Amino acid sequence: MEELSLGPTRPPRRWPWVLLVVVVLGAGFSVMDSRARDREVAELISAVEVGETAVTYAERRVAAMVTYASPALWSSSTPPGARRDLERFVQDAAGGGADRIQGLAAQVAGTEVLPWHRSLAAARDSYGAHLRDRAAYLDRVAEDMLVLYEGDTTVGSSRARVHAVLSDAVGVEGREQVQTLLPLG
Repeated sequence: MEELSLGPTRPPRRWPWVLLVVVVLGAGFSVMDSRARDREVAELISAVEVGETAVTYAERRVAAMVTYASPALWSSSTPPGARRDLERFVQDAAGGGADRIQGLAAQVAGTEVLPWHRSLAAARDSYGAHLRDRAAYLDRVAEDMLVLYEGDTTVGSSRARVHAVLSDAVGVEGREQVQTLLPLG
């Protein structure tokens, strides 16, 4: 018995379907990655807002305590015990600010960033280091109030480093916000 054949049989064409699936999955991944990156940027910017508010509050609180205590601190008629109490008053304000900022640095370090979002991870790490630097300075003030009069030489370079890394990470659309949060000069 003979079979009638219409020609060679071809396997069904699957590659267009495979290609379509790959394209759809790639587009879906791209959309999900974009949304994850947007969320990470928003969380990081929020952390910078909170951190800078805490730093400003701590610095202003210490400055207010110094302003309040200065007349008696530098007066020759102030008894040594009262002078030490006023110094402790300023140092306690600095120590409280340092503790708050150190806690925020830990929160920043805990901000989740996907491993392939390297620029955001670098910005997160840089800002965390900046907060730890600010907390360390306030800790030094908490130990010795006279550190205030030496100034903190690291703040400018630390702020500039964070500004550059964060600006790079957030892209053009977020640079204005970075400039507002971390003004240079």
